[in-house]
Amino acid sequence: EPAPPAPNSKLTSLVIDIMANEVMVVINTSPGSASMIARLLDYRRDTSAILATMAGDDTILVVPKSIHQIDLMLQEVKEILAVT
Repeated sequence: EPAPPAPNSKLTSLVIDIMANEVMVVINTSPGSASMIARLLDYRRDTSAILATMAGDDTILVVPKSIHQIDLMLQEVKEILAVT
């Protein structure tokens, strides 16, 4: 499978907001871009705290491998997407 676009590409500028609660991370994106952003996250799933993503039109749900790693996963998501 080919690699997704690089995290430092213009694609990450489509991220509007990243929020978390005790069980998952929610990413809001520009309309129509959620699946592209989710692909960036899914590509690193084997080596990260991410279990799965679910993308709609402009929202992504990111599920952690463990709810005890939610803070770690939130930080990873922000690093992957180059968001501070």
